[in-house]
Amino acid sequence: MSLAYVRSSGHDVLVSELQRPNLLVAVTGTLSSQNRNMRIERETEPWILFGRGPRETTVRPAQDAPYQAFVLSMPPQLLGDRLTRLEARGGIIRGKASGGDDLHLARLTLALATQLSLSAETALEPRLAEAWTTVLVAQIGRCLDLHLLPGGQAPSDQSHDPSFAYVRRAEELIYEQPIASLREVARSVGVSERTLQTAFRKIRGATPSQVLSQARLHCARRALLDLAGPPTVSEVCSLCGIDHHGRFSRLYKDAFGEYPVTTLKARLRK
Repeated sequence: MSLAYVRSSGHDVLVSELQRPNLLVAVTGTLSSQNRNMRIERETEPWILFGRGPRETTVRPAQDAPYQAFVLSMPPQLLGDRLTRLEARGGIIRGKASGGDDLHLARLTLALATQLSLSAETALEPRLAEAWTTVLVAQIGRCLDLHLLPGGQAPSDQSHDPSFAYVRRAEELIYEQPIASLREVARSVGVSERTLQTAFRKIRGATPSQVLSQARLHCARRALLDLAGPPTVSEVCSLCGIDHHGRFSRLYKDAFGEYPVTTLKARLRK
């Protein structure tokens, strides 16, 4: 699997991806895409999965920010028969903004993007890459089954290891309430902080604190881009549970290519 970052002030492009399906998670802006079977318009959907084959795509920036997205490309064998069903249904499918599993897939993709951006290496070490592949493929499969199977039958967890359930529930809480402390997250999951730490290291190859930091970065990014958001970086930090402003500023620039004050000033000029 590979993850690419797309940033654009707007473009039209013919994509000829004949070998690998692509999962697109847009952060800002809108997208329309058309293959030989169907056409879709993306506004608030958390993700779009494209099957193999050529497609024409147009992206447009948001009012206050460029178009930004992450594209996860994967070998077709990872999706198996689900890819066959997707392509038989027209070759494009999108998640629902109201769907918990769909939102979780988008959050996982953004968490992986943040982890890569904050890493000193250009690629994850093999054990961690394998863990991410396992988790992402399982969640993509779950979402596809919800959308493609009659009655929306989601698969059961592929592992009986309770660590998967702990991490999944904790991540849902973290992204819903990034201001929460790890103690509060562990209590809501129903395990000790030590057990939660162990589960995250096993399933994510990262600590809950690192995932919480990633969630707070994305919380701040959304707030800084929001036209109705707080007028100062300090207020954004308070909103997202960020205490160390200097460290936050450095991590934000590493993740998004600019300092928080730059994002805020661009928004305030609108």
